[in-house]
Amino acid sequence: MNKTRKRWLLFVFALCMVMLAKPTNAMAASKKYVRSLTVAKKTVSITKGKTKKVAYKVKVKGKASKKVTVKTSNKKVTAKVKGGKIVITAKKAGTSKITITTKGKSKKGTKLKKYIKVTVTEGSLQNPNMKKDSSMKAGQKVTWDCVWFGSYPQREVISKEMQSSYNAKNRIWYDEDTVILDDTMYQTLQDADDWDQNNEIVVDGSKYRRIQKSDAREVSNDTTPWYCWYSWNVTGGDSTWHYFKYEPIKWRVLSTNDKQALLLADVSLDVQKYYDADYEDLPLNNVTKNNWKASSLRAWLNQTTYREKSFVDTAFTSEEQAAIINTVSENKVTDKIRLISTEEIWGSTTAESYGFTKDNSVSDEARRSKTSTYAKAMGISISKETKGYSNWWICPANGSSVQYDGQRQPWGDMISITYLDGVRPVLKLDLSADTQYSYAGTVSSDGTVKERKMEK
Repeated sequence: MNKTRKRWLLFVFALCMVMLAKPTNAMAASKKYVRSLTVAKKTVSITKGKTKKVAYKVKVKGKASKKVTVKTSNKKVTAKVKGGKIVITAKKAGTSKITITTKGKSKKGTKLKKYIKVTVTEGSLQNPNMKKDSSMKAGQKVTWDCVWFGSYPQREVISKEMQSSYNAKNRIWYDEDTVILDDTMYQTLQDADDWDQNNEIVVDGSKYRRIQKSDAREVSNDTTPWYCWYSWNVTGGDSTWHYFKYEPIKWRVLSTNDKQALLLADVSLDVQKYYDADYEDLPLNNVTKNNWKASSLRAWLNQTTYREKSFVDTAFTSEEQAAIINTVSENKVTDKIRLISTEEIWGSTTAESYGFTKDNSVSDEARRSKTSTYAKAMGISISKETKGYSNWWICPANGSSVQYDGQRQPWGDMISITYLDGVRPVLKLDLSADTQYSYAGTVSSDGTVKERKMEK
């Protein structure tokens, strides 16, 4: 064997020994890498000024790094790693996206990432705040915290061509804030041919309902010295469709203990009879006892078997319904949705704690109720005196309701339970279901509104 060949064999042998003694970087890397990254929560809700910790876990092979880095999309929400947890601190209300990234790489040579969506609220919901105010008929100004929860048809979509008819001086029921002036959307809804059996449709992610004059619970083109109605005769013929957008429902917080909140709809959302029958056809016990259990209004609010889709199934998804706490109301019946009781609206310390005066003869601004355009189109009567307020139901009716000016409406006989009045539903919300509702700002009895738009 010549010398050159011997030298070559010795070189190859030495190289093999080196490789066996010390693996290459590629071989070493194959023995240490990040297997997985997990976080305990993908969404977090925090009160402004508070801190929350979210656990994370990095699984590795070999001696790969278990460390992570964090980055936030909003400077007002900070995040750091401490003790195996992501520590999130909220400085201002809003939203932020936190990105968690491994320092080590996966087997494929990439860093792993996970995300946490953070929602920061102003703070825990507050009970009504009452301040003395001699300029108010009730002698006080009341401010309620509000939340967005559920959705219902509310504002009407109209074209510019329709606006002049709606905006005539004698149209007390019309309010620019309660319509959506949009030629393009109005035409889109007119041209659509895929409305479902409930006359509802989804366009660009938003839901709409259409109704005709025959769908209204009451149609009246007349006016009285006290009331007026939605004018179907100037807003189209009998077969003209009117379009209403499903929008978030705003609720006033009547009481809260940070675990649950009692809510009252901010406005009348619809119009119904307490008993959907002619007075002479009502069973005597229903008339004399004002039987809430047997009332058609209770059925409409809660029962899917009622002749039309119930309010609870119209306004809330299954997840939202799960966040509503059942309550026992009049006649010891259990419901998800109910009406405010007489003891809650006047004549008690409970009523006072909710922001209402004890005296039901006072024109209490806190008891006054505006109404959605949808409720107007469905037949609710509007007060000429207070320009936009309407009567609304309480439970039991007892021959009365809340009058448009905030007083008790003393009808004097029980025939009133077959009349139409506004419906402001009441429910109890489980506040631990914080992904189902959001803070909506405040409203005050003097008309001041400080609204926060619903987070999408």
